[in-house]
Amino acid sequence: MLLIDNFDTRMSMFYKYISEEYADIKIIRNDEMLPEEIIAMNPKAVIIASGTGTPKDAGICADLIKKLDVSVPLLGIGLGAQMIGECFGASFAKMPAPTPKAFNTGFNTACPIFNGIETVVGCTENVTSPMMLTPVPEQLCITARDEYGRIISFAHKEYNVFGIQVYPSAFAGDTGKNIIRNFIACI
Repeated sequence: MLLIDNFDTRMSMFYKYISEEYADIKIIRNDEMLPEEIIAMNPKAVIIASGTGTPKDAGICADLIKKLDVSVPLLGIGLGAQMIGECFGASFAKMPAPTPKAFNTGFNTACPIFNGIETVVGCTENVTSPMMLTPVPEQLCITARDEYGRIISFAHKEYNVFGIQVYPSAFAGDTGKNIIRNFIACI
């Protein structure tokens, strides 16, 4: 599994969190390799982590998303989710009001990464990245909203391509670990 670091200060914590579920992980920075070099590595799955800035600041990530074989499971978190969404035609904008520090999220449990998860789970991470706007592109579907109606996650309708606005570790209980396990099950 390839984990792409967008210079996020939380990367080492996220790596530790995900490595408890999957051991064979390689981390690269978003400016370390060309998309063709990554594709030649034949990753079993790709996670594009969060980071600061906008998609134009995220190195090769957008090019990689466009060139990656659709059979490779792909998960974007925060900025990574924004890049995936934009590659499929979604629009994002900063929310006009401050984002609450804690909120409840309602999941569509028919989505593969939310399989077996409670329909409503608390989250303790402040969402600072821009949120997806409606209308949602035809290829994507909304898979989670928070109690304020904001889109927290989305998925591609045909492929194992997912975007989530917060790190899985921010969800209450074992929800985050289950999200990671479910993503790994897509490999």
